[in-house]
Amino acid sequence: MRARPSWFLVVLLLISGLLPAQASRLVVELVTGDSHVYEIDQITAMTFTPDNFRVRTHTQGRLFPVADIAAITFLWTPTGIDDEAAEAALTRISCLLPNKPNPVSVYTAIAFDLPRSGPVQVRVYGVDGSLIRTLLNDDRPMGRHTIDWDGRDTSGRRVANGVYIYRLTLNGIDECRKMVLVR
Repeated sequence: MRARPSWFLVVLLLISGLLPAQASRLVVELVTGDSHVYEIDQITAMTFTPDNFRVRTHTQGRLFPVADIAAITFLWTPTGIDDEAAEAALTRISCLLPNKPNPVSVYTAIAFDLPRSGPVQVRVYGVDGSLIRTLLNDDRPMGRHTIDWDGRDTSGRRVANGVYIYRLTLNGIDECRKMVLVR
């Protein structure tokens, strides 16, 4: 079975009622940069298959291929989350996106979505686990962020061609992805 994208958990939590939904909107952002906004109280159904996400409202329906979705965001009026399980679930939702371009020749952009403000680390490691460079070690607000890597280590030296791992650490949760450096 194929792994679900990280935004899939947010959708499931909202549907199950674990996340509060007051004055809510669903925003589907596509990799092309287009966005589709739906009022939650107008949505009659949301369907997932391994390849597609479908949103139906009282007046229309839309099918989104999963490969075309960059992010799914829920916007609501903050009233606080009373339920500890919902708080814990929200804390664990983040999304480390694929770096672009990959393979890397000169530089690459590493993007990630944060479900809440807080301390964030983005680090690059060699396949042997050695730390190559810390790209970010700071507080960031909720939302999408991008940081560039120029193929250099902490000392400013160009690193060798090969496979590298970039790692996002947020709220005690780690997400990793691979990238290839080819000059």
